[in-house]
Amino acid sequence: MTKQEREMQRSQLLLEKELFYKNHPEVSRWVKTKRLLRNLLLAFWVLHAVFSLVFFTQMELLDSGNMEVFKLMMQLFWISVFLNPEGGWKMNIIFYVWALSNFGLLVMNASDMIDMLPYVPQKPLLGVIMFMEAVIPFLLLALALYLTVPAKHRAMSEQSENFAKETVQKMKKSK
Repeated sequence: MTKQEREMQRSQLLLEKELFYKNHPEVSRWVKTKRLLRNLLLAFWVLHAVFSLVFFTQMELLDSGNMEVFKLMMQLFWISVFLNPEGGWKMNIIFYVWALSNFGLLVMNASDMIDMLPYVPQKPLLGVIMFMEAVIPFLLLALALYLTVPAKHRAMSEQSENFAKETVQKMKKSK
């Protein structure tokens, strides 16, 4: 397939996508909402990592900073995989597991966090990080519930997923 043919195919698929969303405005809004939620979650994780890196640098804990960068990259990857705006709702079930594991970490580290509270006035960034850590499991649970519980949300996710699968099939057939 030539470059021109690929470009024509791409244009045709974009037109089909635009037409699909024009004919299904509720699905279009849902995909935009999921994209916004994904981007907000990504931004939350980047902010958490930046605050953590700044804190680790202040405390001269550079080894922890390197691990934080690795964790951030993995988290961004998994958020992008499991919160695909055009994907189905079943992939979003992983957010329940992620919320539960983060809640377990919060419970396991609760005594350490309580012990660190007296240092928060001297290191306010520590307080911000601790707050973000405490919010994460509830944020993930709320996200999971929002994406998977309402039947309307599941139906719209399935519609967008089916359309995306059809689009991929058309691309494969035209090669």
